[in-house]
Amino acid sequence: MAEALAGLGLAANIAQFVGLSMQLLLQGKEIYDSISGTREEYDELELMVTQTQSLIEDIIQADQDVQNAANTLTARTQLPSRLEREIRQLATQCHPILDRLLGMLSDLKIPKDARFRTWQAVKQTFRHAGKKKDLQELKERLFDLDLQLRNRISLLLQV
Repeated sequence: MAEALAGLGLAANIAQFVGLSMQLLLQGKEIYDSISGTREEYDELELMVTQTQSLIEDIIQADQDVQNAANTLTARTQLPSRLEREIRQLATQCHPILDRLLGMLSDLKIPKDARFRTWQAVKQTFRHAGKKKDLQELKERLFDLDLQLRNRISLLLQV
């Protein structure tokens, strides 16, 4: 009876190993066939990150423009509203996450001038698997901050 259970456990482990291997092979093929040198999912994430980064840079630039205008107008200066302060704080919180995500995503790409593309695809596949959890956590944090930022901006525009 014990040998049957041990055999069943071994068979389950082998099946799990084969499933994981197949998943890694499919991801490696996707990376190898990709024009950008990474998975399509990460291309989409990189696009979203750069769009959010552009939005944050616009917010910071607009805030600096308002401060410069307030400095030149000595007669009347308006204190920033609570929403404007929250937007500024959220934008500041997003910067390190965006920089870290972009760094991780660029690290997961196969270089354009890679000499051994097949070997690079295998290497990047294992890197993808190792950094998947970190990427997911950063992505969730960024989505939360981005949602809060967009909600505050829409509230500010309604006022």
